[in-house]
This record gives sequence, structure tokens and C-alpha cells, in this order.
Amino acid sequence: DNDELFYLDNQASVSEHFKRLSADGVFQMNYVNHEAVPEKLDITGDFFREVRLFKRSLAELPESGASVQARKARDFWSLRSNLMEGAWFLGYENGKSAVRVLPGVVPASVHEWLPTHQLQ
Repeated sequence: DNDELFYLDNQASVSEHFKRLSADGVFQMNYVNHEAVPEKLDITGDFFREVRLFKRSLAELPESGASVQARKARDFWSLRSNLMEGAWFLGYENGKSAVRVLPGVVPASVHEWLPTHQLQ
């Protein structure tokens, strides 16, 4: 999707990242997503360079031990959506998946894959 960015904070290239997963025997990897929160309406350049504020996935936020300020912020973003009550992101919240392309790989869902030997 042109509104998404695959970002690796450890400076590895995408190719190196997937080579490492393959070497480790990883068949499928699920990635959490974050949602950009533009602080202005008139972004004229590279969206990914101009936007600096992101909501992290709820899966990465602590459920307990969060500060009062963090809980208020979480409540604000959850209550402000008119699209769906309690929605954290305006878009999807279930992340993205990558799968090693092999003969016989079939989808188990939109975010899960099965090799054919698991189907037998």
C-alpha cells in the first residue's frame, strides 16, 4: 500500500532482515502497525518524513502500570473516533504479515499462512 512504510529501526536492509528470518527458519512473521497522526493538514512533501507523531499499537502499550497521563492519552484516542466505538486506530489494528513464498503455501486467514504439510 502506498500509505504504508516498512521501517527497520536496527538499520538492516529489508533484504538482510528477510534473509535473517529465513536463516532462522521463520516461515511467517507478523508485524505490528503504528498509525501516523499528522499535526498539520498541508503536507506537501514526503508524508513519511514530515509526520513525526505516531500512535503505537495497543499490543505494545502496557495495560497496567501506565501513568495517569498515558491513560488519559489512550482514552482520548480511543474515544475520538466516529468510525467505530472504542477504535484505537482509524484504520486496521491487526498489523501486517509476511510469508516465505514456497510451493503449496495457502492462506489460513488474511494474516496467517499454512504450508501444505500442515494441512495433511
